[in-house]
This record gives sequence, C-alpha cells and structure tokens, in this order.
Amino acid sequence: MTGEKESVKLWCLKAENDLKNACHEVEHEDPALDTVCFHAQQAAEKYLKAYLLFHDCEIPKTHVLMRLIRNFY
Repeated sequence: MTGEKESVKLWCLKAENDLKNACHEVEHEDPALDTVCFHAQQAAEKYLKAYLLFHDCEIPKTHVLMRLIRNFY
C-alpha cells in the first residue's frame, strides 16, 4: 500500500505542476491559450489517474478524460 500511496502522490505532484504551468501562462499579457488548455487537460488527466489508483481501479493507458471517468463505475 505504501507504494500505491507514493504513486498517488507522484500523480498529484505532476498534476500540480501542469496546473501551475497553465496558471502561469494564462497570466501573461498575450497567453498561448493552446498551451493553457494542454496543461489544464494534462492536470485533469493526472488527477483522475491518481483518484483511480487511490480507489484501486485500473488505470487505462489513455489521454481521453471520458475513458478515465468511465473507470469510476
């Protein structure tokens, strides 16, 4: 279980970094909105994967958020 807790923490840390990048970029005078959207999507994906791992669910190899959400059920 300790290894799983560490994996959850790592997924959350990576998600926080993506979110930090998105927030940092959006604060620019002329932000690259495609980059903001990319990092926001990446953050959501990583938080979902951390949640799945925390609840002992399978983490599919995908970047599709809806496919990850379907694994909750």
